[in-house]
Amino acid sequence: MTVKDKIGRRRYIAFEIISDKNISRNDAVGMIRKEFKPCFNSVKPWLTRYRNNKGLMRCAHTGKNEAIRILNSVKQIGKTDAEIKTTGTSGTIKAAVRKYLTRS
Repeated sequence: MTVKDKIGRRRYIAFEIISDKNISRNDAVGMIRKEFKPCFNSVKPWLTRYRNNKGLMRCAHTGKNEAIRILNSVKQIGKTDAEIKTTGTSGTIKAAVRKYLTRS
């Protein structure tokens, strides 16, 4: 049995929050808890990195499509109107940061 069999494979979804205001990390975490509550155990979402309305969310590889669907359906974070646009998916943090978060 390998480590991957025990903890499962992971995917990292890069996203950008489009809003007039700067959304704090706490508000982003609150949004993830609220939106993923019905499927939390199957998707296993976790906010890995977040800065300047751009973030990286870890999830289970089996719940990747559902996680993307939920993120793209968000229209409000806290009391602020906001839209989330997913920019890409990767199997490692390093590749996700390089491809999707370091752009100017």
